[in-house]
Amino acid sequence: MQELEEKFFLPSLLLESRNFNQMRKEGKENPFDQEARIVICSYNFAAAKADEIRRLPWALVVIDEAHRLRNVYKKDNKIARALAGALAGAPKLLLTAT
Repeated sequence: MQELEEKFFLPSLLLESRNFNQMRKEGKENPFDQEARIVICSYNFAAAKADEIRRLPWALVVIDEAHRLRNVYKKDNKIARALAGALAGAPKLLLTAT
């Protein structure tokens, strides 16, 4: 988040349970809907909020450490399956070092 701002002047938001719930209390229907800000979150958080993610028209989804989502078609990889379903129509850029 800090690098996006300092090096590229791109505003972003680290979305986690605490600020997600606070935004909901303040009346924000879907906290993932951030106009003009990049949303950053963990795999676990994104999978838990798959319904909210599914409702948005993503311009681009960047998935870092994408090798963690391999074997998406195996039943025991619940996080990868949840994200694949939530982001089915979105363009994706998968990044990995392996």
